[in-house]
Amino acid sequence: PAGATDPARADWSGIYAGPTSSVSLDNVTVAYGGGVSLIDGGQSRGFAALELQQASGRITNSRFEFNEDGQDGAGPSGRFGRLGINPSTIFVRGSQPTIVNNRFIDNRGSIIDIDSDSMSADRIVDLGRQTGDIDRFSSLDDNFGPLIRLNRYENVASGAVANRQISGLEIRGGILTTESVWDDTDIVHLLFDSIEVQNFHSDGGLRLISRPEESLVVKFSGSGSPFSPTSGTGLSATGQLTDIEDRIGGSIQIIGLPGAPVVLTSFADDTVGAGLTPEGTAFTDNNGDSFISRPQPNDWRSILFDQYSNDRNFDFILEQTLTSEVAPGLNGNISNAQVLGLLAPNTFASDEQFRLGFEVQGFLSDVIDVDNYSFSAEAGTKIWLDVDRTSFNLDTVVEILDANGNVLARSDNSFDEVAGAPLADVDPLIASTTRSLQGGNTQNTGFGAGGLYEDFGSTNPRDAGISLALPGNPGVRSVYFFRVRSASVNPDDRAGGVTKGGYRFQVRLREEQEFPGNIIRFADVRYAQHGVHVRGAQGTSPLLGEAQENEAIDQASNNDNLATNPDIPGQRAQYIGNLLVSEDKVFSIGGEFSSANDVDFYQIDVFGDANGNLATTTVFDVDYAAGFSRPDTTLYVFYDPDGETGPIQPQLVLMGEDSSILDDQ
Repeated sequence: PAGATDPARADWSGIYAGPTSSVSLDNVTVAYGGGVSLIDGGQSRGFAALELQQASGRITNSRFEFNEDGQDGAGPSGRFGRLGINPSTIFVRGSQPTIVNNRFIDNRGSIIDIDSDSMSADRIVDLGRQTGDIDRFSSLDDNFGPLIRLNRYENVASGAVANRQISGLEIRGGILTTESVWDDTDIVHLLFDSIEVQNFHSDGGLRLISRPEESLVVKFSGSGSPFSPTSGTGLSATGQLTDIEDRIGGSIQIIGLPGAPVVLTSFADDTVGAGLTPEGTAFTDNNGDSFISRPQPNDWRSILFDQYSNDRNFDFILEQTLTSEVAPGLNGNISNAQVLGLLAPNTFASDEQFRLGFEVQGFLSDVIDVDNYSFSAEAGTKIWLDVDRTSFNLDTVVEILDANGNVLARSDNSFDEVAGAPLADVDPLIASTTRSLQGGNTQNTGFGAGGLYEDFGSTNPRDAGISLALPGNPGVRSVYFFRVRSASVNPDDRAGGVTKGGYRFQVRLREEQEFPGNIIRFADVRYAQHGVHVRGAQGTSPLLGEAQENEAIDQASNNDNLATNPDIPGQRAQYIGNLLVSEDKVFSIGGEFSSANDVDFYQIDVFGDANGNLATTTVFDVDYAAGFSRPDTTLYVFYDPDGETGPIQPQLVLMGEDSSILDDQ
């Protein structure tokens, strides 16, 4: 028609949802928003195309396209109590929305911008459309926090940052004040300022988890500094000393799975991504620059484990069964029980192999789903097996099994059993040592109201739990089995469950609840200043080595000496210490080849005890050679019979080139 004009970005402002309100969008197109709107006093300010300010929201099967980022206008950034926003298409504050199966096409700013506290650890599922349980995404019921899945992304414009769609879930940094789980694996998580995890209070901790079929990808932007461990962008587990005897520091757990590591990389890294384009191809160009940028070392800071963070040697493990598997799933029988690991015989005997216990996150995908687990422990060890943090509708049962799958003891509702209800099907072999969760240890009594027993982390009265001394010949290590399933009308019918959902359980050595410490497992860390920075932790941490190469010593003497006599080590090889008096008789040394001609020399002493005992077995092992073309290393061992100050030259006694051990790390 006459006078018609083409639509343009920011033609209108957006949809604003304030506290306690609710928004439901299904099969909707939101386009050309993100503009300016009048606010109080005749002033104007920009709004995002959709804002959820402490409001609930369900946004599904919709399309967001050609929206501006909501940053224009001359009014105050706080918008007279409506709170400011970052450049974004969907802005979230204090909410756990469902954002599923949408298309984001050529918008401005981040497609979703959310605060870190909204990334909670609550189990949140899609409840369907407003008219009831219609079009519900039931296959995503294993979700934690905001449900952001199955969306697709497309960048059209390129050039300046202001003209790009940032295709990812931008998480605003700061101090995390709740327990947080990042598990939305088909959208890249973006971090442009640091997140700090401090002391645990009623809850806390940050957990990044992959799925068996898909990696979680997190991209960072913000260079670190050699003069500050916290400058730049990264994740920090810290803590503060208090007058509380059992203070728990902050913890970060990065838990990938075989074949699906958690990827931590640069915002400019276009070689990895998450999710799909509308056409179904892999999407990796999250910064929208059409593959112009290149990642560099120190594009972001580090994962920092500071000195007062939580280093408790208590493992956290993900169930490795696909939720899409037909129940009862891969671990549905005892022969395929998922192995948890080695349990220490007591709380003072743990190390890098023997754990104080295991916390496992699992999911019963169907009413007939059954999850079997196993662990190794010494007979006679007293353990507590405690199911917590279940979905509100899940009624769990825990069964202790023998090696043939026969039930030795069963717990149904731990709250009733603590109150005096008997455990079911307790075998006479273990009857004298099998109890409820309040298994003879009174550490926890008095913690709850009125001095009652308190099962920490359990709000579902149908949660199961049991304590027992492991049967067998005391001190002999054996494999033990148990399973988690849904309660059934016939308690002996393991396939007759009537509920399903998620659960978390602990196998531990004490009645008191455990809290796993910092963990990094199956992670792919790229382009950081320090991939993992451990500061002030225990010296026996497997994340720490005993020494780092000092290039000043190497270049000051060794290189000069090599120029005249390349066959002997230099006079000032870097001194490491006496192997036989070191803790655990291990030296772990980190170094780097600065050029193809670089040679690094180290000196160790082997001085025996007071009786002159020098008998020891020693392994020299080079591991973790890194880089695009990993260096082909050669290891030489020299023996100096009269010490470094004597006239006899060191003698070459060992040389190693290629390891013949197939599972060498």
